[in-house]
Amino acid sequence: MTEEKVALPAVDGLVFRAITVADIDGWLALVRRIAAVEKPPWHEQRSDLEDVFAPSKHDPAVNTVGG
Repeated sequence: MTEEKVALPAVDGLVFRAITVADIDGWLALVRRIAAVEKPPWHEQRSDLEDVFAPSKHDPAVNTVGG
């Protein structure tokens, strides 16, 4: 299976880029704000988000995007 690049949207005032380890705190804060409203039975914890950056065949530099 070949990886297909997805075009990032062009939105004034937003910059889209790959998510990095430095983004975990903000990402976790977003997850928690969403969970506070939606009240799911479970939501991602810090360790789950850190696992995204563990060595694997899915490179976060290629397979993540935040804006």
